[in-house]
Amino acid sequence: MEGMDVDDISAGFSNLNIHVTSENNQLIPQEVLVTDELPKPLGHERHFPFLSLPWLAKWRIYTHLSSRDCIALSRTCRHMYKFNTLAYTHLQFLPPNNLFSLARSVCQLGQVLACSPHYSEAVRTIRIVGYNAPNIPEGCDGEAVYKALDEGVVTLLEHGRHVYSLTLDFNPSRAIAYFPHTFTTLLRIRTIRDLRLTPFLPPSYRPESIPPQEIVPCEEPPAYERVCLSVCSGSWLPIIMRDPRRLRWFGFSMWDKRWQPGDTNWAMTLRRVAEAATELGTLVLNGGRPFDADMLGQMLQIGFERGVLKKLRSLSVNTVTLSLSSLRQLFSGFSRSPVTHLRIVVNHNGRWLPDFGPHYIAELANLVPHLEELSLDQVGMPRAAHLPGYLGAWGEAFRMFKKLRRIVFASMFVLDLCCPGATVQDEDDDEEEETSGDEDPGMDIDDSSDEGDEGYESEEEEGDHTPDVDDLLAHNLVQLAAWADMFLDDHLRMLAPFAEIWFLDGRFGGQTAAGFYQRVMEGEGGRAEHMIYYPIRKRDGWWWNEHHLIPLD
Repeated sequence: MEGMDVDDISAGFSNLNIHVTSENNQLIPQEVLVTDELPKPLGHERHFPFLSLPWLAKWRIYTHLSSRDCIALSRTCRHMYKFNTLAYTHLQFLPPNNLFSLARSVCQLGQVLACSPHYSEAVRTIRIVGYNAPNIPEGCDGEAVYKALDEGVVTLLEHGRHVYSLTLDFNPSRAIAYFPHTFTTLLRIRTIRDLRLTPFLPPSYRPESIPPQEIVPCEEPPAYERVCLSVCSGSWLPIIMRDPRRLRWFGFSMWDKRWQPGDTNWAMTLRRVAEAATELGTLVLNGGRPFDADMLGQMLQIGFERGVLKKLRSLSVNTVTLSLSSLRQLFSGFSRSPVTHLRIVVNHNGRWLPDFGPHYIAELANLVPHLEELSLDQVGMPRAAHLPGYLGAWGEAFRMFKKLRRIVFASMFVLDLCCPGATVQDEDDDEEEETSGDEDPGMDIDDSSDEGDEGYESEEEEGDHTPDVDDLLAHNLVQLAAWADMFLDDHLRMLAPFAEIWFLDGRFGGQTAAGFYQRVMEGEGGRAEHMIYYPIRKRDGWWWNEHHLIPLD
């Protein structure tokens, strides 16, 4: 290699962690170019155990190494230098770091790729996850450093001609990123299948310089299959998404703080998706004021009627303005849609959606009668709060769905799993019980030791000491299981195909606190008994997860 030693440069990266994740431990078409160039074992190498391994075995070993370890291993023998290409296949810049060191590392890597075609040809994914602090040295211009980072990303994209995944996640920075050169470069790239940008302010264009926004029939569409955008609206949005014919998963978030009334770029973007995204299977919408339920409902209805959205099976909606009337406007055209999985964020920072209650679910059953999975989630709840209304009314509303297989609640609607003594109580329930013993007990959990509750009992803690984290979680999971068992048998009482109840909690792996399967058995007097049965179920995630592809089930 002329001009620089890639090993010396790589060793000098202060914040570069490059590796191949477990999901990429199989040969895929995008990596054939890399593996074809790997050295084959020579006859005299058989004296060395590692060198005598088949090249595919060596490749699999390298895929589990970080960039530093990959390069360090290659340094042990000149016959292994060509394996250095694997250190540049999947690039990650992860915190903790700072803006200056991040920009320097990205620019250094760009220089390596610019003068080393065999390394640039190896790049397949680029993932940059923000910075914790600026930490710009004295004498350096902060704006210049930020611009250098923007141009460094452009260099990576221009030389990484086979990149199929790009993630620019600046959430740790607590600031909205502005990368005009990167966004302009994306308009020319046709190889990226997986794109994630958050949070960003798209650049604006002068009217005379706006690229064409219509689909060109003879032009090959961008490769976008999975796109997640968390942005402020701008003219760039309908341009970058002007041809979503290959799109399969689309996550779209709008920032209220920067949204200007009258800005309809979000609507133009979603309209283009509804008109052309024939492969779209999942749509995830997050935002507050910008999303107009009536307009969005009309766009989706047109997509259903024209057969464009015939593969759309899952929809997630997160907006603070989804009242009962908005619900009717949004889902008015869903009665014959293919959507079977629905998630609605119904509590934001401790506040329920307007008009939310059992009648909300009953209205959904009329609008989208063929749902198989319904998830009611929360964002930012400071403390647990029970579902508004009586559980008996909730059970009656859910029974209106005839194809529902799975109900998913946020665990905070029952109790806070990380809070000591986290049993949800409600003074109104106590008052209602005093006036009428036949009323629904609401969210109260029966802690008695009656027969049939043996599976949920736990030993009482003696003394006043605070239980450790594991004991606390175990105790609260018992409470959660008891609530699920009570809800299934006393209030829900749904028969097949209903089979599962789950509880979401972002503090746990897979965003899941627990899941339970339902068992229905004949009890005394021929009355069916609905109950949960162990073990507690876990998941790797959910279909609306923006970081990893989770298929529908």
